[in-house]
Amino acid sequence: MKKTILIVTISGVLTLTMQAQNRIQIPNHLQSHTKVISQKITDKSSHPNLLYAEENYGPISNQKTEYANGIVEEIIGHTYYDLQTNNSIQNRLLIHNDKSISNVWTMNPSNDRDAEFPNRGTGYNYFDGSSWQTIPLNRIESEKTGWPSIAELNNLPIISAHSNKNEKITWTSKIDLTTDRWTESKSVSKEGQSSSVKQMWPRLKVGGPDGKTIHAIAHTYNNGVDSNLIAYNRSLDGGGTWDIVDSILPGTGREFFTGIDADAYAMDVRGETVAFVLGDKWTDIVLMKSTDNGTTWTKTIIRDHPITKFNDDVIVNETTHSSSNGTIDNTDGSFSISLDANNNAHVFFGLMKYSNKALNDNNWEYYPLTDGIMYWNEKNLSMSTITGTIDLNQDNILNVESKEQISDYGSRSLTSYPNSAFAENGDLYLSYSGIVESLYADQIEAGNSSNEKYLQHYRHPYLIKSEDNGNTWSKPIDLMAEITNPITGDPLQEGVFACIGNLIDDFIHLTYQRDHLPGLNITGDKDPVTKNEIVHLKIPVTVFNLSTEEVKNSSNDFQMYPNPTRQGINIRLNSNDRTAWVKIINVLGEEVATKKIKNAETHMNIEKLKPGIYHVSIETDTQKMVRSLVKN
Repeated sequence: MKKTILIVTISGVLTLTMQAQNRIQIPNHLQSHTKVISQKITDKSSHPNLLYAEENYGPISNQKTEYANGIVEEIIGHTYYDLQTNNSIQNRLLIHNDKSISNVWTMNPSNDRDAEFPNRGTGYNYFDGSSWQTIPLNRIESEKTGWPSIAELNNLPIISAHSNKNEKITWTSKIDLTTDRWTESKSVSKEGQSSSVKQMWPRLKVGGPDGKTIHAIAHTYNNGVDSNLIAYNRSLDGGGTWDIVDSILPGTGREFFTGIDADAYAMDVRGETVAFVLGDKWTDIVLMKSTDNGTTWTKTIIRDHPITKFNDDVIVNETTHSSSNGTIDNTDGSFSISLDANNNAHVFFGLMKYSNKALNDNNWEYYPLTDGIMYWNEKNLSMSTITGTIDLNQDNILNVESKEQISDYGSRSLTSYPNSAFAENGDLYLSYSGIVESLYADQIEAGNSSNEKYLQHYRHPYLIKSEDNGNTWSKPIDLMAEITNPITGDPLQEGVFACIGNLIDDFIHLTYQRDHLPGLNITGDKDPVTKNEIVHLKIPVTVFNLSTEEVKNSSNDFQMYPNPTRQGINIRLNSNDRTAWVKIINVLGEEVATKKIKNAETHMNIEKLKPGIYHVSIETDTQKMVRSLVKN
């Protein structure tokens, strides 16, 4: 099946599939200039992360590794099918009440793209509290599926996906957490009749007064007059019967939307409150919310698009929209939504700029160098940019030379794929994917071949948090910084599709997909089909304590050698004209050695420390610098 990504631009008329992506034109001025975005940024308020560089907090790549900052990384799955979502991240990581974990992803066990991945389906792995199961080699379903979304029902996981055979939602329920036995149900039905509407790319949540109401939304793919809208489905008895099926809710029908992309929506449920966000490149962004378990709904327009039901009959250029340099800002289609303790919705999406240079030519333009994650919440009703590409060299320039250096994820922002979750204490966490500003020396050496493109900016997963219900946000943590360290790791690694688990207490659980080439095989640059890793991270919430001050990562400021070492380290702090403290911190976060520095260079004896990985922190009254240290 070739319809792996769907872009609808004209009401029920124009559908651009994966094969037609080159018809979505990149603006000429981005094609002709050598440096398309190397411009001095004077207004840093719209680029909040262009204020600092970032320290290496991420883990190093191994099957399972624990690091000095307490992060534990483990590879828990593989897939040759690398498209986990067309837009928004599904809920794929389920933390059970007993702290065991279920994780799902779209997997294919072998490189059989020529046969259109016939073994594609849900990959599933389970953590019993002490260890993950063996990496699975086969899908859990009996037929080809994709796009799993997981929730908990009767203390066991239930998974929705879509069937490629009949283009309907499939339901798979676990018999027992410790076994590989599953039961399958082909589709939702009402009064004994199966749904007549094709539904694809589903989202699943469980709530209700007794915890047995299943809420599901999905894309009404290829359904005539109701094509490319979002259908709502509900079961009040855990899937035994369905009282709402194929419902296009008031305010979301054809009179309001020409169409919605696959996966351009996200949902959250808390008790009897159900909320989902939807929108597209040329549509309003809308919040649909129910406080009576999905019976009645209210509609809130989060972002009012200036063109009603755009269908390629309106020019958007420098003349018609001079105040915005000829473009319109809107979503790139990737959303996340979380409900707080008061059931207020918090919405995130990637930002993208669009224009339309000609009428009725079945083309429109997007600007792939657009940057920023947008944030809106139901209490303040305000929109803001909360994160963007990190200025690693702190020159106030986004150092991207041309559009060819941006790997293809469709019309995706430089910072995209947001995924959010609230912690038990009310803190709000957000993961997202963002490009790395610089090209590594290894990339330049590898270059581009006929089928492998290394001269593109890699994407990494990042994590930020808010302790005041979204008013302010922390600096991002690069979750792949150490694995891609050019000195100690392998910089040729791409990380995308990060998903945060539903339960956050002392730890954040997160998974993402990783491989060695920028971009995607399925819908992107047509790189070779490779084995992608599904990576699980267990991140202590205290990791953010390391980044509460400005962190510098320049070897010119702080040099430490030898590393690894058995007996001692030499520390050089260039231009040291004030007192500094050296602290060595173990895996438990305890200071095991300290020393006061008054000179530019000093020596510390660490012979008595146990072998392992430590953090060495240098602190002055104006800055803090951190390095990882290996004690042999």
